[in-house]
Amino acid sequence: MAGAFAVCAVATFALGTPLLPQSATGWGCLAVLVLVLVCSVFGFTFQPVAQKYISAVQAGMTCTTNPACASVVGVLVLGEQLTPLGWCGAALVLTALIISTLLGNKSREGNSAKAAE
Repeated sequence: MAGAFAVCAVATFALGTPLLPQSATGWGCLAVLVLVLVCSVFGFTFQPVAQKYISAVQAGMTCTTNPACASVVGVLVLGEQLTPLGWCGAALVLTALIISTLLGNKSREGNSAKAAE
């Protein structure tokens, strides 16, 4: 990623002087660039770093909630409309997460009791 950024930066300055966008369409492109840098670069860089400190199961469970959380944020922040089917899907994701977490805790408790014997 850093190499691609360096190549693009050199090409930009070699081909001319960069200017700020003069229209709404240009600023839309800038918004996409910011989203790419913040969402993709930040996410794909720091997610593996954070996963180093938690178990694979915890990381998987956290990643499972991404679609539901994104939907709720879209509704609360952007005023998007979520259909009843969408709300049911989010509820199913969260219910599955809770059930698997509870079953996982019971399984670990059973394993530690067997190990203590």
